[in-house]
Formats: sequence, structure tokens, C-alpha cells
Amino acid sequence: MSVLSPFRPALLLAVIAAGAPAAFGADAAPTTAKPAATAASAEMSDRLFLAFAQDAAVVKSQWWEGQIGYTDGSKGIPTDAWVLRGVVAFRPVKTLEVGGNFGIGNTNASGNRPDGTGATDLQAYGKWVFVDGAPNTDFAAGLLITIPTGDDTVGLGFNSFASQAFGSVRYRLENIVVLGGHVGLCLNGDGQYQGEELSG
Repeated sequence: MSVLSPFRPALLLAVIAAGAPAAFGADAAPTTAKPAATAASAEMSDRLFLAFAQDAAVVKSQWWEGQIGYTDGSKGIPTDAWVLRGVVAFRPVKTLEVGGNFGIGNTNASGNRPDGTGATDLQAYGKWVFVDGAPNTDFAAGLLITIPTGDDTVGLGFNSFASQAFGSVRYRLENIVVLGGHVGLCLNGDGQYQGEELSG
């Protein structure tokens, strides 16, 4: 009787186990799937400075921004003015954005015109954003209302209500460049500016 006889079953099992991967194919090395490219959305981190409300974009949750502006009286405007303005926006539902802006300014008028420091008119808006209304394109439609809280005697308001209905578009080009624009219709009420009567 061979000395190896008691070990033949164990040896046979070892050979089978060693040859199984070759017979049935070894498991392939795990690979990491590449994440799908994330397309740009209407939730833009960059917004238009002079047309924030009309921009065809929506904030992720809320937006707080400070702006400072200067008006040059030598360009046909009666006063020089510095204005510090706050801009806020909120997103109560998925594609609805509401917000507004309010500022405090200082004017320097030429001649005998009054000037000084005071509040500006308050603007409030609401808009609905149509995300991907067309390939890589977002649309928006909304209403902007101006409330006469500004000091018209020093040139920081017009003492009149105004409303603007607008539509806007943003087109994403290869997720690198964004092209956009807006169009609107504004209705102004009769007001006053530094003591002068204004007709809508």
C-alpha cells in the first residue's frame, strides 16, 4: 500500500480547486465606472449683475448679494449718485424664484437741484423658470414691480409704481459658455423727480 494513498482525496481536491479558475474563467478585476458627465442646469452660480431678476436661472435655495453702483451726472443725468444695494432671492418651489432689491444712496446735484442721502425704490419680482424647455436651453417668465419707497426729492426715486412683464432665455454652449438675454414690457405711473412732474 502506498504511503500517499490516505492523501489522494485531499490531493485530488487541491488539483480541482487549482484548475477551476482556468476552466471557468477567473473573475475580472473590478473596474470603477466613470461618472456620467453632469449637465449644467438652471441652478447657476453666476447671475447677471444688472438684470438679476430677469435672468433665466433659479437659485439653489436662497441668494444674498450686495451691490454698489455709481451714476455719472455728466452723462445727461441730473445728479451724481452712489447707491449701496442689497439683493435677495428665494426658491419656495422647484422652478419658482421670488426676490427683490432695496438700497440706500447719496446724490450730488448740480445747480440748485436738491441732493442728499436717502432710500431707493424697492423692487420685488417673481418668475417661473422652464428648465430645459429646449435642448441646453432654459426659459423664464415673470413680473417685476417697483414700489416708490425712494426719496424722489434728492433723486433716488420717482414717486411712482411701475410693473414690468418679462421673458428671458439662457443657452448653454458645451457647458462652457452661457448665452442669454431678456425682453420685457414696462408700464410706469406718473411720478416726480426732484420736484418735477413726470408723465408715465
